[in-house]
Amino acid sequence: MSQNPIAIEADHVSFRFGPRTVLDNVSAAVPEGEYVGIVGPNGGGKTTLLRIILGLIVPTSGKILVFGKDPKIARRGGTIGYVSQKMSEKGFVFPATVGEIVRSGRTPRIGIGKRFSGIDISACDWALELVGASDMKSRIFGSLSGGEQQKVLIAKALAREPRILILDEPTTGVDTLSQEQFFGLLRKLNKELNLTILFVTHDVETITRQAGFILELNQKILCHCAAHEFLSEETLNRLYGGEAEMRHHHMHK
Repeated sequence: MSQNPIAIEADHVSFRFGPRTVLDNVSAAVPEGEYVGIVGPNGGGKTTLLRIILGLIVPTSGKILVFGKDPKIARRGGTIGYVSQKMSEKGFVFPATVGEIVRSGRTPRIGIGKRFSGIDISACDWALELVGASDMKSRIFGSLSGGEQQKVLIAKALAREPRILILDEPTTGVDTLSQEQFFGLLRKLNKELNLTILFVTHDVETITRQAGFILELNQKILCHCAAHEFLSEETLNRLYGGEAEMRHHHMHK
């Protein structure tokens, strides 16, 4: 990995839900500017790890630091942008305009109930322009296609000017062409803004083509390596028992 400052550091993190161990002694470091794909079976702890990084839950033992800070402080300060699977699902109806959705992403920076300044409006316009959605500003979010919704949700996350972007299976229900555009956008953000990206997915082949590093998680970290070293029959059999999702999108970096 690079010699950049550490964006996310997990130190012997475990999480238990009642008698069940969800995460078991997870340690890893992600330097700033890295693009990391997180893969693993359902129930393997991927979403739990994201929730700890976001400061939404506290580990049973161990700790996670985000740029050396408690995750709650980092999230409230706008350091982390988050795009979940739920809001990008096709058919989700939201009675707000694209502009309103994106402006809501600015709230961690200014505080709830505060008025937007010119700087805040400029940040939202910049985010929309960056993802190529400036012309959608007045449209209703629920009327957009899955690919268009993705762009808007990323713009919302970018409006807070984060240093880390976390995405939890954001390509669910989105057509292949929109996915190709989406991954192209992420590569652009990673390279041009030095944005640290964590991308959770079951689409192992595609994320291996896109990300720089892969973190394989099934309660424990089974592998944390360069993406080009990860994709092998042995790895896939260990991870999914031969049932990994393999899609041939023919994408190129």
